[in-house]
Amino acid sequence: MILPDELLENRKLLEIIIENIPFRLIVFDENAHPIASNKRVHEILAVPDALLDVQRLAQVRTRPDQTETHERVRFGDRLVDLRVKHLPNGWQIQAYQDVTHEKSVDSLLQASEERLKLALEATGLGLWE
Repeated sequence: MILPDELLENRKLLEIIIENIPFRLIVFDENAHPIASNKRVHEILAVPDALLDVQRLAQVRTRPDQTETHERVRFGDRLVDLRVKHLPNGWQIQAYQDVTHEKSVDSLLQASEERLKLALEATGLGLWE
């Protein structure tokens, strides 16, 4: 039997984990009501708490025929990887990760590689690695 003090400690531990996990996180129950989230989720969605429509997020992202989904979505000027895990009890866990910077770096690298390729072709010289 778990004692009330142990329950309180377990709850505090869970709250610490949820708040400090390196992703933005929302947990929805079977009725698409948010039952847990961390403050970071409001940052990634770039909206104040009062405007955050998590009900809409739960309904838009629900895919009951799959246990896990992954997609890349835009929130304003941010590019976000969204991973959704559907649990057997009807709950779902949504984890958001901002990949805007990584995508920007990838684009810059690709542009640089294209410029290098064009420069090498223009010289008519070979390249050996």
